[in-house]
Amino acid sequence: MSRITDAFTRARAEGRAAVVPYLTAGYPDIDRYLDYATRLGQRADLLEIGLPYSDPLGDGPTIQHAGEVALRAGVRTRLVFELARELRARLEVPMLLMTYLNPVLAWGPERFFA
Repeated sequence: MSRITDAFTRARAEGRAAVVPYLTAGYPDIDRYLDYATRLGQRADLLEIGLPYSDPLGDGPTIQHAGEVALRAGVRTRLVFELARELRARLEVPMLLMTYLNPVLAWGPERFFA
């Protein structure tokens, strides 16, 4: 958590809001996702990675669409973790995973968080 706290502290010290872009993992395709996430992550304070979910009722139409496209292309939880590992190798920025509870329960919390 210290990297996340440090990012917000740094932004606050600079008198600005933290920049935290959100991208659905694997959208619009894996290569472009990695390119966009890398470029945004080089300029952002934190990077939020969205785990595509089949029933995203809490999201608006834009995120729902991105998730549908990613799921149709085969993006699943395991691949999202692989993409996050790839991004970690490219970036120093703290990363956050946005998901619904259902994927966590489907994997089992211990396995998911390991």
